[in-house]
Amino acid sequence: MDKKRIALHFLFWIVTALFLGTYISYRSGFTSTNSWIILMLLPVCMGTAYFINYYLIKSFLIPGHYGKFLLFTAYSLIVAFYLESLILIFIFVFVADFDSSQANFDTLFTVVGMLLPIILGVSIKVFRLFIHSDKKDEGIQKITLRADRKNVQVDVNDIIFIEGLKDYVKVYLTNEAPLITKEKMMTIQNNLDDKGLVRVHKSYIVATSNIKSYNSKEMEMSNGKIVPIGKTYRESFKARLADGTLT
Repeated sequence: MDKKRIALHFLFWIVTALFLGTYISYRSGFTSTNSWIILMLLPVCMGTAYFINYYLIKSFLIPGHYGKFLLFTAYSLIVAFYLESLILIFIFVFVADFDSSQANFDTLFTVVGMLLPIILGVSIKVFRLFIHSDKKDEGIQKITLRADRKNVQVDVNDIIFIEGLKDYVKVYLTNEAPLITKEKMMTIQNNLDDKGLVRVHKSYIVATSNIKSYNSKEMEMSNGKIVPIGKTYRESFKARLADGTLT
């Protein structure tokens, strides 16, 4: 966890402590017992929030086990509810010494108030994950190619380059074996031309992000393969270099 995030967490719990102090005093009035309530219940809030955010979300929500995530989150909140109730009883007996004037708090009202920061913290975490996932999905572009008598979804970001041979087209991918398809090069080019891939030869379409090095006649791709630059496509390739649209 970086320093900026630690500072944000610290600020969140400081604001939470101030909120809880105001919240509890609003119902029961300010007493010295309020400080004990916040001091002893805040760690329960923090522990529950971090358990949900850094264990349950990672173990169940992100992998897609939504039912288990909701179930264990509910269990965690119930445990926190009863634990906070027990702490309030402890404060009433041992701190306030059964003096209702010093422990004039509504147990249910107080516990519900202590659960609010937990719910808020978890909601912020889930919202950030949702936004991050949404942006990630927006960055994923796929095309459908016909290969091995079936339609195959190919992530455009995985394409290194495409080689057109006599009777078929070979699609070189980053972490997989080349994909063989009967699709025409022109059809593939029309689907990929606005997705960071450019035709540099009558038989080659390359992913600009996977060009390792190049000169006026050829380029080396990230997988070590050499791709020629055709005379017909050389000028358009240079133009894309000049105006910055290559990447």
